[in-house]
Amino acid sequence: MARAHSEKMARLEFFAHETPEGLRLKDRAQAAGIGFHVIGENIAYNQGLDDPGTFAVQRWMISPGHRANMLSREFGVSGIGSFVTRDGRVYLTQIFIAR
Repeated sequence: MARAHSEKMARLEFFAHETPEGLRLKDRAQAAGIGFHVIGENIAYNQGLDDPGTFAVQRWMISPGHRANMLSREFGVSGIGSFVTRDGRVYLTQIFIAR
């Protein structure tokens, strides 16, 4: 689910938690058959960096909301998916789930 969202953002050239057709995180999880009690998401976009993953995590950690997702003890499952375009744009999506 995380990689699919990263790829969709890249291919459709948008950067948001909601897709152009109006699907929000909970909608995408339900469509993927993922059960959850609570769900959260961090997204990142960058280009031209030697280590885009590290950069994304560093930026997430200085953002209170993103940091809260990453450090929350409530979430028992997480996944991350990335997609890199031919021109080097990197999209990352991190999903957090409490079942």
